[in-house]
Amino acid sequence: MSSAMEGAAKMPYSLVLRRSRRKKVAPVIGGDPLSDLPELIKENILIRLPVKEAVRTCLLSRSWKEAWISMPEIVLRDEHCVSVWTDHWKGTNSLEVRQFKKVGDKVLACTKGAIMKFDIASGLDLSKPMDKWIPILVRRKIEHLVIELDWYEIPSAFFSCHSLKHVSLHKCHVVVPNSINGLEKLETLDLNCCEISMKDIERWVVSCPSLRNLTLDSFVLNPDSNLKIQSCSLRILRFWGCVRKLKLETPNLETACITKFGPSNNVQRGSFVEEFKFLHGLERLEMNHAYMRELVEDPPFETLPFHFNNLKEIQIEMNPGDYQDAGFVLALFHSADKLQFLRFRVEMIGSDLGNADFWLIQFLSDWVWIQGLCSGDNTLGTNYWSSKANRDFFKHLKTVELCYLTPSEFEYSFLSFLLLSAPALKRVFLDEVSSTVDVEKLHRLEKVSNDAQVIVCKNVLDS
Repeated sequence: MSSAMEGAAKMPYSLVLRRSRRKKVAPVIGGDPLSDLPELIKENILIRLPVKEAVRTCLLSRSWKEAWISMPEIVLRDEHCVSVWTDHWKGTNSLEVRQFKKVGDKVLACTKGAIMKFDIASGLDLSKPMDKWIPILVRRKIEHLVIELDWYEIPSAFFSCHSLKHVSLHKCHVVVPNSINGLEKLETLDLNCCEISMKDIERWVVSCPSLRNLTLDSFVLNPDSNLKIQSCSLRILRFWGCVRKLKLETPNLETACITKFGPSNNVQRGSFVEEFKFLHGLERLEMNHAYMRELVEDPPFETLPFHFNNLKEIQIEMNPGDYQDAGFVLALFHSADKLQFLRFRVEMIGSDLGNADFWLIQFLSDWVWIQGLCSGDNTLGTNYWSSKANRDFFKHLKTVELCYLTPSEFEYSFLSFLLLSAPALKRVFLDEVSSTVDVEKLHRLEKVSNDAQVIVCKNVLDS
């Protein structure tokens, strides 16, 4: 008899029975927390990894390989695709270009299904690889395309894409075909520093019935030509560039941010009423001083023949000491009684109002429907405004930002006008304030709102 049997024989019967009734436990196989992650989390991780690191996740497990193959976003950058650099990287067939092309080809070949977003940025000449990739992206139903390549010429296949919703092109050369058979779903178009004619921009915008957001940035187009933006679907327009005249035929526009430069001669002045008479739905208006001066009538109008019923935010550059600027801004205020946010950038290029109390006079004069506070010669009685400041000029105004304030009396007067005209005012932020401004004087200015605070954000020395 073996020793094990002998030992069992010597054990009490109850102990042997207890051992025999124990349940057999199956061996525990170690789990894989990374592989068990939800698909959405895997997707977010892969999107944030450099492309080469994302490819390596295929080695973790089958689930990670499947996640990589179905990844909806592809981002390609020089630092992720090129490992060796030489002195001849600018060539179309350089080692760097071949490295980048190899990675791009592999990514497009390995991933399956629709591609939601393709984002590429490089200083290399990738025109040949891109000409090959664009048709692939069109077939893969690309929805969001970002291209930042030096003067890459967009191929005609791009304009035949029916799935694109968002496009951002930077420093590309664009020639729009006479007939666009695609882009009917395009909602967002961002052209930054691109080489494109005005006629091509106009034709492109008109051909996109779903376009809602248009950005034309860093454009130095023909300064002697006009640009017309015509779209019934457009809601947001951002323009920064040089043109002779910008005409908007966008009746449903809600946001207009315009920084326009151009020749000062041969420009039709006083065109604000003509340009904005169909833009009554604006909620946000932003314009630089040069563009505003083109719109100002001479003499400035006292009121506009229409109202901006939805306008809640205005950002504008103006000279508070200029008669035309002041008249234009006041007329704009009158037509937008639902304003909640105002941002002014002071442009002091001479002052021709002649009276530093101009803004208080406007606040207290018959022009803004306050009677009996001004003398017949249009001068202000100094003991009137503090006791009679009860006009709700800005009924809903809550926040004001004033940039580049200097110790000019016109600017003090303008700030007083704001403080005396807004009963709901909460904050007045003064940014980039000259060190010579009397800050104590600013805080002593009388306010119609008990909650209004004048906050100096930053003091800078005079240059």
